[in-house]
Amino acid sequence: MATPKWAENLILDALVFMEEQGHSVTVPTIKWHKGKHRDSSGCARIGDSIHITGGKHRIDAKLVVLHELAHWAAGIKPVYWDIEKAKKQGWHIVHEPTSPIVIKQMGHTTEFWDIAWQLYRWAKLPIRYCQQREYSYRVGAQMAYKRNRRK
Repeated sequence: MATPKWAENLILDALVFMEEQGHSVTVPTIKWHKGKHRDSSGCARIGDSIHITGGKHRIDAKLVVLHELAHWAAGIKPVYWDIEKAKKQGWHIVHEPTSPIVIKQMGHTTEFWDIAWQLYRWAKLPIRYCQQREYSYRVGAQMAYKRNRRK
């Protein structure tokens, strides 16, 4: 399915906003699928594409698009942590190596959450909805929300 026009416009406007905020971003390839459920889901593959399964709730679809764009902007960075700290920060651990570990994949880092909350506010999404959706998803979202509301 082709990406809906509203989503294309949101993505391009968000990329311009992120550039204005000092983030170096490229235009991602978007692969859009129509979902059967209310909520949407997504996956950003840095250097490749963003996959979105758009649900029936437009606000949720916008949140997911912006969430994946925040991943796109934050990128992949090596992080050196022990396994317990990585789990507490919301990193997905495929297998449990010995500590310390090196993570070289995209995750829900502090930088990611700062960008995500900037985007949600910029898009004027209902913040209470964003809090409800993101707080249930990752612990770092709440800390980043509180940190960024002061800006």
